[in-house]
Amino acid sequence: MISNLNKTIDKINNSELKLEPFPHIIIKDFIPKELFLKFTDSLPSYYDLKGENIFTQSKSGTKKSIFYESSLFQKIYLKNRHFKEVIFIFKKIEKTINKKFKSEFKKYIKKNILLQKLNFPVQFLHA
Repeated sequence: MISNLNKTIDKINNSELKLEPFPHIIIKDFIPKELFLKFTDSLPSYYDLKGENIFTQSKSGTKKSIFYESSLFQKIYLKNRHFKEVIFIFKKIEKTINKKFKSEFKKYIKKNILLQKLNFPVQFLHA
């Protein structure tokens, strides 16, 4: 788990911060490919996403989010170590991301974003 986290952090640290059209970084294979493939294999079908704390985000119904509080998220998290590892990585890279964008945050955001906690849903798109 730590090895993949370190690989991801190295990729963030070694990426080029681009400022146009807005501050961003592009990282190929952000999550190590082998882990990513195992992670995607662990995900439920788009059509299986039902229940509380599952939010359909588009009028067309092609985008759904699973929130941490949902029983489906908890079920996947407890049963699949690859899913758990990817979530672990996203939770642990917050400081690295904040450090990478620190100068841009200071320019555009008055509130100290570095003290904020990130919380993200897991999103599924139906193509």
